[in-house]
Amino acid sequence: MPDAPPAGAPASLIRTFRRLLLVAMITAAATAGAFAVVLFLTGWQDDVAWRITGSLVCLAIFCGVAAVLVTWIDRHFALWLAYAGLALFSIDFALVMSSIWIESLSWEEEAFFTTLVLGGAFLLACTAPVLQRTGRWRWLIIPTLLACAVAAMVTILEIWDQSLTPRMDEWAGCAWVVALVLSLSCVVAAVRPSRRVDAARYITMALGWATGALVCFSILSFPMHGAEWVGRLLGALGTATGASLVIFLCLAVLDAWARRTAPPPGAIELELRCPRCMAMQRIHTGPAACASCGLKFTIKIDLTQCLKCGYALIGLPDRKCPECGTAF
Repeated sequence: MPDAPPAGAPASLIRTFRRLLLVAMITAAATAGAFAVVLFLTGWQDDVAWRITGSLVCLAIFCGVAAVLVTWIDRHFALWLAYAGLALFSIDFALVMSSIWIESLSWEEEAFFTTLVLGGAFLLACTAPVLQRTGRWRWLIIPTLLACAVAAMVTILEIWDQSLTPRMDEWAGCAWVVALVLSLSCVVAAVRPSRRVDAARYITMALGWATGALVCFSILSFPMHGAEWVGRLLGALGTATGASLVIFLCLAVLDAWARRTAPPPGAIELELRCPRCMAMQRIHTGPAACASCGLKFTIKIDLTQCLKCGYALIGLPDRKCPECGTAF
């Protein structure tokens, strides 16, 4: 079911907030760039100046991310993921700014890597809500979100607590592999089904899962570390997965082009001149585009129908309905 509109959040308020975020992002990015140029040209190595520059860069990045999430809220798309992303990135922004300006804190590395982990997990999780709109392969949504959340939590736990067992590194690596494979499956599953792409879809998914399973097996199995046959098989599967994904995407693009250029059912072909480039061509009614300059337009014809049987009276040799014989 589609997400419900946010209660108590008028569309005008949301769009105003998004506009403010975009203005803040552009202003912060421009100011940080100009400030950095001045610092490099003058050789000014003041610590406060670089902190200001870093703060402006962080502000631009987080305002951009927030603007994207607010756009999702405005369009009622994946509201739960958008609100969760806003909360997590707001907390992370506070951590980063604290590590920049509070000298007594030693959070620079932890805050930086936490930002990278949250960004990577969020990008992988963004592939899942697409399936909610397409209505296909919806069972992949929950596993993908859970895998991304587990991978992020385990990795952030490792970043902030160095006393954990070394095996946590291996489990975190496996969690990221599973999240990546599930995200790839969501992307592949979201493509519109057709005879041209369905076979490539299943082959790509199977190869992706086989590669992910082998990577997890090689990470968790101590006797297999450094085994030559594992490396060869992993390289072969990875290459096959990449090639299959490229072929699948190419077939999906070709299929989308074919659907876009195919005339709609019941369309009538006409000969007309493009109003932009004046090229003469045969084109069908409905949504179409000029074959010469690419101008998009829509042709609509109100057909005269027989008053008795409703037959379309077009292109007839005489003024008589060929269906019922009524003159017109």
